[in-house]
Amino acid sequence: MANRRQYKHRRKWTDQMNEDLLSCKREAVAMTQMEQPPLDGNSKKKGYIKLMKELWDAKGYNDLGFSTQNLRDQAARLEKSLELGDSRNVSRDSVAINQTIYRS
Repeated sequence: MANRRQYKHRRKWTDQMNEDLLSCKREAVAMTQMEQPPLDGNSKKKGYIKLMKELWDAKGYNDLGFSTQNLRDQAARLEKSLELGDSRNVSRDSVAINQTIYRS
């Protein structure tokens, strides 16, 4: 039992962390689309994932130890859930409108 692997504890994403992550992603994507995007040390353009990680760390989350891949995956999950949530709301609204039209 002494040789058990030590796993990192799973971290709970708070609403604030999710909001900050999405704002970092939006800002990073906007920065990559500028006329003069930020450059790496080797004069190549920085990708949005690297910029997103830098912005994330600047907000004070660097101690959590999330990888760039983890941040990208979480942002994609959030965006997908927002899209699904929006489409569900639209379909509910259209059903409500249709019901009121037929009742009239």
